[in-house]
Amino acid sequence: MKKAGRGKKLEDIIEDSSTSDKNLIANYILGRVAVKDKVSLATLFAVFFCMMFVQVAQAQRQYHLDHEWVKIWINQNGSIDLFYDVSITLDSGPNINYVNIGQPKSDFTIGTAIDQYNNLLTASDASSGSDYKVRVNLYSPLTAGNTARFNLTTNVAHMIYEDNETNVGMKFIPTWWSEAGVLDLRVSIVLPLGVNATMVGTSVNWDNVLTEPDGRLSVFWERQNLMPNEQYGFGVSFPKKYVQYYDIEHVEGQTIAGPTDDTYVQSWSPSSNYGGQGALEASKYEYYGETYQRIIWLKFDLSGVPNGALVDVATLALYANSVPETYTLYACSCADNSWNELTLTYSNMPGFNVTQMDLAVVSRSQEWYNWSVGDAVRKAVDGVQGGPNIVTIVLLETSIRGELSSVSFYSKENSVLYEPRLAIHWSDIISEFQSLLILPLLMITTLLTVIVYRRKHLAR
Repeated sequence: MKKAGRGKKLEDIIEDSSTSDKNLIANYILGRVAVKDKVSLATLFAVFFCMMFVQVAQAQRQYHLDHEWVKIWINQNGSIDLFYDVSITLDSGPNINYVNIGQPKSDFTIGTAIDQYNNLLTASDASSGSDYKVRVNLYSPLTAGNTARFNLTTNVAHMIYEDNETNVGMKFIPTWWSEAGVLDLRVSIVLPLGVNATMVGTSVNWDNVLTEPDGRLSVFWERQNLMPNEQYGFGVSFPKKYVQYYDIEHVEGQTIAGPTDDTYVQSWSPSSNYGGQGALEASKYEYYGETYQRIIWLKFDLSGVPNGALVDVATLALYANSVPETYTLYACSCADNSWNELTLTYSNMPGFNVTQMDLAVVSRSQEWYNWSVGDAVRKAVDGVQGGPNIVTIVLLETSIRGELSSVSFYSKENSVLYEPRLAIHWSDIISEFQSLLILPLLMITTLLTVIVYRRKHLAR
């Protein structure tokens, strides 16, 4: 996930695209056997987000995924070989020239990218900051009404983590697409040699299991007709002895959350509630000598952020619907999360911190706008402000604008594609157990030092 600068659009997170070389599809991918089993899984410590992004030209481009097939081979050294087979159809709008395929960690090596005509495609590292991705150039631009199919193989290191005292595991979330549905999603995870079905735990009951040509067991899941932004996570756990290397804890991750509540209030009608409507409005204007204001309120659930996470980036993004003039909107925090979108009014809204965390200059409609809100998210995650696991963000205009003028954004009730979103990235996780031990360890260390000192001097 990329650090978004002030006033930048979500196109900084959902990338654009350009051209290049050649591609093939593995016919063996994800075969099926009619075997089902139900295995429960202890808490997995590692969650890996593998996000794939495609060229987006705002609202006029329409596309969908005919299929997204993913196959993962778990290696003895704790790495995985990650294989994506993607078929994308451009229904209408500007050409698609390249696709960015996200990688779960920075430590990845690019293999090959091949299309359905056996053209070898150019694939390159397009990572920026903590946004890890591979850019795959299509052999020729994808035009409206046509389909492109290609695959990409990478190797990603340090993907297997300790699950519990006896097991290791990983959890994988395949690509979710912000503006496109997926007709057919398949995920297959090939386990190390020697692991059998009785040893495997899964976070979601598998649909099938099969034996690979090399004798290894693979577990398989399949989902159809995913909506834009719909996500599924698939995890496996198995005995430690079947890998030579694994990491003790997952230290990095990211999540994208939609709002649980979003609305606005206005001083013109201080007792009115606008929750459940399709628009979020902000403004400050004068009317017959009086100053009035519309203020946007958003609340997000942070339960997707693990305890002890060190949040380094948190970006709020809203999609502008109507922008009659240029606005400068400031993001502020609020420690009171007791409000509800269906009852909030200007008269009963909680007090909020008027110190501005960030600003965005909003000048055009049908674009994403970003605010950096890491300070509020960190305080909520750490329990310093608000919470537990909830954060409230307030957006407001502080300058006088045109009479009765207001900027409007899509709310969660208006569109799944363009609802507000909060993207959070953490760089590390500090164990609560470790923090609880710090004080006792310091006390013990101090006591031992005193005892040694006293004995030393008594022996003289």
